[in-house]
Amino acid sequence: MVPLRVVTLVSPSTGRCTHIVSCERTHAAALVDPAPELAEVIEAVVDGRGLRLRLVLWTAPVADAEGTRARYRSMLGDLGLRAAAGVGSAPEQLPWKDTLQVGPTRRDAEGDRLWLRAGSTALCLDGTEPSGRSLTVAGSGPRLVEGEAARELRVALGAFHLHAVPFGQDSDRVAWSVVDRVFTGVGLWAGGPTARSPGAAPTPPAVLELHEETLVYPGLRSAGLTVSTIDQERWWREREPEPEAEPPAQAPTDPHHRHLRLFERE
Repeated sequence: MVPLRVVTLVSPSTGRCTHIVSCERTHAAALVDPAPELAEVIEAVVDGRGLRLRLVLWTAPVADAEGTRARYRSMLGDLGLRAAAGVGSAPEQLPWKDTLQVGPTRRDAEGDRLWLRAGSTALCLDGTEPSGRSLTVAGSGPRLVEGEAARELRVALGAFHLHAVPFGQDSDRVAWSVVDRVFTGVGLWAGGPTARSPGAAPTPPAVLELHEETLVYPGLRSAGLTVSTIDQERWWREREPEPEAEPPAQAPTDPHHRHLRLFERE
């Protein structure tokens, strides 16, 4: 079997994970959710391994102009910096600007249709599409038609295909699945509920339906983890505690008692 390689780079300032996926036969490579602050490191890994960068895959709507600007500004804010006038104001300034980019842009209000963009072409994943047809994004493949709809979208990378896995009807995110790996972006924090930040979304059901030995590559490092498995994610999810209801606040009638309680809490 043709080896599939994954190299994960972690931004020290944000904990964001950039995954470099490559086909060892053709040396074709894809970036999943690349962080601009890691551009030089990404370039060094790609060049050092003799890879040819073919794709940039996004798991959330950041590949459009406004999303890319927001991501860049957020990155600079994490570093305590401000963007100079005109710097980072357009996706053309990113190091991988000439590489084919594929990612979601929005979901229709009804929830059935998820829109993605492959380069300059808008495509639609439609859960109600009766034909069950699939679309393949490939550099040497047939020309894609603007607004074309299908039940499945896959992207060619060397000897492999990465499949878009929608998170669900209430989400505009996707995961990218290939062989026994799945890349989930910031929609998942490996490590189960103990590793999640307050309000973090649970593991999407569409991802949990994959084979139990599938390796899960999240978009954020948490609890020191940059990879888990579907089996682990299922185990963690089953043990995720229900949110506890906060007891109603009872104001004390005695003001001296109130001050005493505050002192004890300190």
